[in-house]
Amino acid sequence: MGEKKMIKKERKSPSQKKVKPAAVVPSISIMSWADNYRLAFPNTYWLHNKVVGHLSGSGGITKSWISSPCAHQKWPQLVETNIFLREKMYLEYNCARNYRAIENIPWKMATGRVGENRMVVTGISSPAFAFVNRNSWRTVDCRITEPYSVDNRYMEFTNVIGYRGTYYVISRHGSLALIEFDVDSGNYEITGLGRSRVVPNCRVSKHFREYLLEYKGEIYVVFLLSRFSIDVVDNVEVFRLDKSRLLLEKVDQLVGDAMFMLEDNTCMGISTGFLGCSKASNCVYFTHNKADNGTWFVYDMKSGCISTTPLPVIDI
Repeated sequence: MGEKKMIKKERKSPSQKKVKPAAVVPSISIMSWADNYRLAFPNTYWLHNKVVGHLSGSGGITKSWISSPCAHQKWPQLVETNIFLREKMYLEYNCARNYRAIENIPWKMATGRVGENRMVVTGISSPAFAFVNRNSWRTVDCRITEPYSVDNRYMEFTNVIGYRGTYYVISRHGSLALIEFDVDSGNYEITGLGRSRVVPNCRVSKHFREYLLEYKGEIYVVFLLSRFSIDVVDNVEVFRLDKSRLLLEKVDQLVGDAMFMLEDNTCMGISTGFLGCSKASNCVYFTHNKADNGTWFVYDMKSGCISTTPLPVIDI
């Protein structure tokens, strides 16, 4: 038999009988921040610079349920599968004289639109995160027990985003924590924990990819859900973070004319009016390295349908 198709070309929920053709988003190829901090825009350098300012997330984290979420146990467990060592070069490049890399520790850099890339999380508890202070890196251990762990491990942070000097981090098992600067100690410290677990509402999926991004001052968590194979996205869920209560709220419609774009190593929310593509509003565009030929997909928040879309090019 021929090679099995890795990605479904079109899916729709049982309640949807018709699939509206996907709007062609103005074409943006989001490049990896870790390798190249820019976007590829043929003959549109001026627009490239403006769009770069909207990048606000460092890409997706893949998580899988170790056991069925329906199993009769205290907390169904999660395993995080793809936090890489890719940020070590960033740390060595920016603080070569003051920073000595710790071997075999994976770093994931905090992101945000206003210089928030001064913190990294590690995916382990010692050190749990590091931050820049006076041109050198300080590491901080975490001694808070993971609320959703069955073996009472300390929290291990695998995803992070910064906003106005405050950092929101998600642990391997889906705990949300707030990290803020303490003037007295001169260190960043964990100052709050979320009121609910950061996982999709749909519990029939075996895997999901988790993205953090900021749009117009709001923090969003986007989940790409996979029932069986991580190479096939079956559903998308979007949540907004209530920063005052550290609580996620399900979003059924993106605010205004927003659209979200997600890639392996970066993501952003942006106004379709800014790009001149109003038909692309209220949609989530995504791709990942395992998709055939870098295929882009679009999830329409209104219809609940996923379909393929041409690689985005900005029409000038």
